[in-house]
Amino acid sequence: MPGCEYRGARVLGRLAWVAEDEAGLPVAFVGAEIYDRPPFLDADGRPSHPAPTWEGPTAGVILCVDPSRWGRCYGRAALLAVTASSEIRRVEWLVAGIDSRHLASQRCAAAAGFVPTSVEPDREGMVNWIRRPLR
Repeated sequence: MPGCEYRGARVLGRLAWVAEDEAGLPVAFVGAEIYDRPPFLDADGRPSHPAPTWEGPTAGVILCVDPSRWGRCYGRAALLAVTASSEIRRVEWLVAGIDSRHLASQRCAAAAGFVPTSVEPDREGMVNWIRRPLR
């Protein structure tokens, strides 16, 4: 909730989008939680390892694509649309925590211009992938 803390960062707001195909049917959901800085603590309250190396307002992004639509670039298109959204321009960074073993999610993030911040996963097996929003 806005005003609360999440992993050491203050939550400023939340956004959500639903991506539709050419027929107007939903194909993907993107959610974003806006923080005053990168979340820098693990779920157990310990400092993240590796620690975030970027600074400034950050949006944590989650993407869900209809499984029957996987492999058709809907995820990439949805992420690209979010990076261009006027609602996201107040942040410096978009970040997606991706399981280090989830290659399809990594390929999708890379296709949308996200880059991993580390080759080493954190203690939870995740790697942060970041990119700046389009200005």
